[in-house]
Amino acid sequence: MREQIQISLRITAVFFLLWSLAMASDPLAAHKLISIGPLDTVTHAMLAGSFMGFAVLLLLGSNDPRDDFTGGIAVMMIILGAVSVFSMVGSRTMPANIYTVLSIIFVLGVGTYLIFGQMQEVFSGGAGSKRPAKRSAVKKKPARKKTAKKVAKKAKKKTIKKKRR
Repeated sequence: MREQIQISLRITAVFFLLWSLAMASDPLAAHKLISIGPLDTVTHAMLAGSFMGFAVLLLLGSNDPRDDFTGGIAVMMIILGAVSVFSMVGSRTMPANIYTVLSIIFVLGVGTYLIFGQMQEVFSGGAGSKRPAKRSAVKKKPARKKTAKKVAKKAKKKTIKKKRR
């Protein structure tokens, strides 16, 4: 499951990177895709920057997907999808074209997949579900027991010393 989560995070990072590059390189064409209102280049630049930051977070999370980090990314994606759906259906400020609808479906799908994948790994007792154990103090090793030969050797030395005196 861990490898599948890594792959989905990397694919989603590429998706958000492409969106951010499209918004930064051609704000006018991107504006037609995501908004009905007037063009505001500052908002587009900020959205492109946040998508690029989100892509970096996804790439960082794909290296070692942990429960908390993956859960945070999943919740972030679901919130982004919910806001986009509200902008499209509720306030009607986002056009309902094929690109935005597919993007919203993709974002909500990956967010849901990550949440259920995380839950499955936690409940199945996967490697990512267990936290590392606390380090305990270094225990001293007990003294090695003397073998019968060593004891006999020491006794023999003692008797030899006594005889010499």
